[in-house]
Amino acid sequence: MISVVIPSFNRRDCLLELLEDVYSQENSEFEVIVVDDGSADGSPEAVRAKFPQVNLMVNETNSGCCVTRNRGIHAACGQIVIGLDSDVTLADRQLFAKVTRAFDESPKTTGFAFRVFDSDGSTDDTPRWWHFAPVKEFATKRFETDYFSGTAFAFRREQLIAAGSFPEHIFQYYEEVEVAYRMMDDGGIVEYLPDLAVTHHPGSRGGWSDHRFFHSPRSQVLLAVGCYPPVRGLAYLSTRLGRSFFRALAARRVGVYAKGIMSGVSEVLNGNVIRKPLKPSTWRRISVIRG
Repeated sequence: MISVVIPSFNRRDCLLELLEDVYSQENSEFEVIVVDDGSADGSPEAVRAKFPQVNLMVNETNSGCCVTRNRGIHAACGQIVIGLDSDVTLADRQLFAKVTRAFDESPKTTGFAFRVFDSDGSTDDTPRWWHFAPVKEFATKRFETDYFSGTAFAFRREQLIAAGSFPEHIFQYYEEVEVAYRMMDDGGIVEYLPDLAVTHHPGSRGGWSDHRFFHSPRSQVLLAVGCYPPVRGLAYLSTRLGRSFFRALAARRVGVYAKGIMSGVSEVLNGNVIRKPLKPSTWRRISVIRG
């Protein structure tokens, strides 16, 4: 059976539209778990009224996507977990059936990264394409990857939990990178499969908000400390934090950027990050994947 886990925060109308699509799926047995992350827009009440069959969980406070996803994953009964952000729609009524078939035909694969279309339903959502293969050349091809977008994915539940699930010290951004790394470190395989596709309906893309100026560098620090050996970690941070700094400088948000880094360092010093650098063999696999 499939467990569909949907985290949501203040996206009532989008969530209801997604649930309509979910319950229109054909030829598949599934349960639906919605975890509301402290919404103030009436989302829980709307879900209870229109979709009483949903297993609805509500966080008392806004806890971030990792905590929210993990709550649903640990409550799931299915062998396969499909994760969907609440701002996607499903044009393909056979999507869940395709997921089941993909796992049956690929017993060694731990999880699948979905293809994510932009709101027009035909253009790839390039801001969510962090694979090292070029999107124009590889969007329609299947390949092994070291990344998936939290927007839409599917994993074998037991292997996802064994890898540590989503890192709850990360509030948002780069959590998918760490999950993929941990999966690979356990010997797992993550594949991009274009036949598994959703349509994403993002909000405004007018630039980075204070939220992202804070959380992006914070998460970069946490990822480096948790997964990288010292030299590789320093090289990673010098590159990533440098890019983030110049974005913050251009937007006059250096103060927010600095607070994000300080928050990440504080998490480390307070012992909230488990340091477990990836095995050398895993880094070699990642190097091969990245070409």
